[in-house]
Amino acid sequence: MRSALIEAGQLNIANQMEQALIGTVNSVCGEILRRFAFEAGMPPDQQVLEEAQAPCCSSRRWSARWPTTGR
Repeated sequence: MRSALIEAGQLNIANQMEQALIGTVNSVCGEILRRFAFEAGMPPDQQVLEEAQAPCCSSRRWSARWPTTGR
């Protein structure tokens, strides 16, 4: 695709294609978070959890955010 744009004289669009984020929703969002981690108030070394790890981590974060009061 990019080579066809270059051959057609569309160098600006060809360069933009090279910089475009193309992938799954998760990969594109992950790349945006890595690029703008500071602005988002997050550490830049984010890592994607395996599906099996997600329930453990989300329950720990839920408990840390809203601890039970011993009711």
